[in-house]
Amino acid sequence: MTKKKLVDNRNYRSKQQKEKMDKAFKLNICPFCTEGLEKIHGLPIEKETNDFFVTKNAFPYEGTKVHYLIITKKHIDTIEKITPNMWSQIGEMFAWIRSSGEVESGGFFLRFGEMKKTGSSVSHVHFHVISGSKSMQDENCESLKVKFGYK
Repeated sequence: MTKKKLVDNRNYRSKQQKEKMDKAFKLNICPFCTEGLEKIHGLPIEKETNDFFVTKNAFPYEGTKVHYLIITKKHIDTIEKITPNMWSQIGEMFAWIRSSGEVESGGFFLRFGEMKKTGSSVSHVHFHVISGSKSMQDENCESLKVKFGYK
């Protein structure tokens, strides 16, 4: 039986992340499905709806102070499978994250399509909510820098 392409080991950002990706590949489990959240991801679920989990990213992007993930409960590998009801729940999850007070300003995004083209590491639809600092009064506050493009 061929293993499904659940992770892309080329797109890791740290040694620890690569180790977890390798473990997911070896066990043939998705790090963001229920079993993978327990065995690979390892951080607690902070909120859930019928179709989504919210958790912190185990490997936050460099410079972020807060990095949440909104992850589909069912393994979905394309955004076309997200129903109107699910889009509503994404909005609910985003509102909950914002109401926590941890994300005053930040970014909200997802990647879709082939992992080798997007730079993503897990082929399971998930949304990122990131913030660099809680307040503009933070003396180390920097603006959000986004590299979005292919060059």
